[in-house]
Amino acid sequence: MSATERLRTAVIGLGGMGAGHLATIRDQVPEMELTALCGRDPGRVAEHAKRAGVPGFTSLPDLIASHCCQAVVIATPHPQHAAMATACLEAGLEVIVEKPLTESIATARRLVALAESRGRTLAVIFNQRTTPAHAALIRLVRDGAIGVVRRFTLISPDIRTQAYYDSGAWRATWRGEGGGVAINQGSHLLDVLVQAIGLPESVQAWTAAKGHAIEVEDVVEARLVLPGGASGFYHASTVEPRIDPLFEIVGDRGRLALRDTLRHWRFDPPTSQFIRDEPGMWTRPAPVEVPVELPAGTGSHGEVFRNVASHILHGEPLRFSSSSALGQVELTCALLMSGHLGRAVTLPLDGEAYAGFLTERRDANQGAKANLREQRVTDPGSAPSPAKATAKT
Repeated sequence: MSATERLRTAVIGLGGMGAGHLATIRDQVPEMELTALCGRDPGRVAEHAKRAGVPGFTSLPDLIASHCCQAVVIATPHPQHAAMATACLEAGLEVIVEKPLTESIATARRLVALAESRGRTLAVIFNQRTTPAHAALIRLVRDGAIGVVRRFTLISPDIRTQAYYDSGAWRATWRGEGGGVAINQGSHLLDVLVQAIGLPESVQAWTAAKGHAIEVEDVVEARLVLPGGASGFYHASTVEPRIDPLFEIVGDRGRLALRDTLRHWRFDPPTSQFIRDEPGMWTRPAPVEVPVELPAGTGSHGEVFRNVASHILHGEPLRFSSSSALGQVELTCALLMSGHLGRAVTLPLDGEAYAGFLTERRDANQGAKANLREQRVTDPGSAPSPAKATAKT
């Protein structure tokens, strides 16, 4: 393919995120050409289509039948992802999906298998993987810079108002979203955690709605146990202001801590060797802080789109594959299932058992929202600024 060729792309879903993606493709992604859009509201479709100068559709089958795009960006509520992505993949289209891939691990696994069988790209918008501090943290853990992981902590509050939850009929409902903070606000940093240390083998979670009138959780806490016995603590909520999330991973050879900056300490000798060989009764090791080299990156949606388009057009390695996104879906499902059942669950998670659990939750919560006040506003914080580290890039 020509180096100047652009990926003809349609955006499906014209809520806050979808409208934001229209602007991102237009302003930040020269590898893409917006050629269509699709939404359920005829007035909104007409408005955005006129502004963008592209055809607008209110039916996904009509969009597919138009043959006006090679790829789609799906920015609809999570439970709609699977059916839409399936239809597009079966039609031979490349697919980019907002996080999370789906709200159920069974459907996520089926989607990944379908994309592989059709030879099509299925990517997930996990842009925070490329925030420089997150990318460095993932690389350092994977490269063994801190040795075998011994413990970890992730604390990630990000407050939401009641108006936010009242802004859409689907928000914070089992049927419309498949969960609360665990599946929505928590998904980005859960993905970073999984990319760094892998999946736990067991999860004991506690979930509750503490600050909002919603049917799903606005607080989740959990103890996660990794294969080999290392354990960690996870907390996410929408009832506390976001200042700086706390990320800490400690291994036998070092410690990584990310709050405002990413810091790295080296343990030399490793703690296991120090404990075994040090003859002194009160001797303590002296960890040495080492500079952290940050990679280039912005953590933006545009960075995701540019990588996916370059992968499709020119074979650039894909950094946001759906197979790499399965871990976040599985861990989220484990958190929700454990929190509501009141017991630990083990991974790999039984996909059909989780599907049954989700159906039970939806059947038990079928009431309409009493105070629905619809708003569609793109999150101004959805494209994070690059985090800092203890060394310059």
